[in-house]
Amino acid sequence: MPTFVPLEKTLGALLLAAILYAILYGMNSAQVFLYYMKHSARDTTALKLLVAALWILDTACLILTCNTLFIPVVKNFGEYSADLHPPWSFGPGGMIVVIVSLCIQNFYSYRIYRLSRSVIIPTAISVISFGAAGFTITFCIKYIQSRFISDVFHNMRLEKLAAGLHIPCNALITISMVFYHIRNREEVKSTNSAITSLTFYSINCGTLNLVFSIVSFVFLLKAPNTLIFVPLFLSIIGVYFSSFMTNLNCRDHLSQILETSYGVITARRVSISPKSPATAYQLSPLGNTLNMKNEGL
Repeated sequence: MPTFVPLEKTLGALLLAAILYAILYGMNSAQVFLYYMKHSARDTTALKLLVAALWILDTACLILTCNTLFIPVVKNFGEYSADLHPPWSFGPGGMIVVIVSLCIQNFYSYRIYRLSRSVIIPTAISVISFGAAGFTITFCIKYIQSRFISDVFHNMRLEKLAAGLHIPCNALITISMVFYHIRNREEVKSTNSAITSLTFYSINCGTLNLVFSIVSFVFLLKAPNTLIFVPLFLSIIGVYFSSFMTNLNCRDHLSQILETSYGVITARRVSISPKSPATAYQLSPLGNTLNMKNEGL
């Protein structure tokens, strides 16, 4: 038999999810617009297509989120028994969250590889992210197959496992990015300003992703038979996308820092010293990573 759940823990949570997601979507759309207008000229076609694909997925997820709220609030208004059936659109929306999370977490994994030239931490990040994706996809499939909302709650352990895996994944990304930026800052004193900015961006973006993951996991543990976790679960796609676009759009700012410091800059390359062996820095087209290589000039 289906069990009745208080509306504030189901419809109220869906309403908060739609509002929060709409706010993040507006911010991300502005970031995408700025990217194509000002910051994409030197990027590859593949990266431009990736940004477009992620924005399309972000848009689709917002539409599905609104539909998830529309069904019980408008279509089934006044029919409490109908609200016991889970809206179909939440399942596909969850799968979009998985796709975007995988893309962006593995984007950061690649950036960490470029910084460290080691495959250990990037491999760990990729394995954890795919593990979390597997649990979430399984949960979404079971959600689609569920007849009553109470059946969804019985499968919530799968989403708990996924949310639990997102915490070490995001923690690894944040700690690794900060560590390798600080290590490079210690080795190359003349680029401290640019690398300090990189570290600042990494801390801000990584910490926000980590906080959302932790709070979502706590809600799943403390309120397992409600939909209170849904606002953060759906909004994390917006947070990931926002951090991704911030990293792409901040590259020109980093170029200005380098240009101000040294006065010698091209589209992709900065030479520190024209008279002695130096370290050349290159702003990567896949993010704001500074690639370093020693060259005798």
